[in-house]
Amino acid sequence: MSTQCSNLICENKTDLKACGKCLIAAYCSKECQLAHWIIHKVECKNLLSHRNRMMKDLPPGAQLLSITQLKPGQRASNNDVNY
Repeated sequence: MSTQCSNLICENKTDLKACGKCLIAAYCSKECQLAHWIIHKVECKNLLSHRNRMMKDLPPGAQLLSITQLKPGQRASNNDVNY
């Protein structure tokens, strides 16, 4: 997740919430998210598609772990996955 509001004209770095679809972009407010959507929607769709392709290659236990427990940018270790 970004450390600054993804709306390029905003410099806010606090109280950011990740995009509900891609979990990569982050926004400080609904207004910033809406203002940036015209730019982010293509990127968001591509990121979501890429994540879904990666998820298909994981065993079911790893898929569940990555969806429920990992934070953006965090990687699972072999100790985290129960097959």
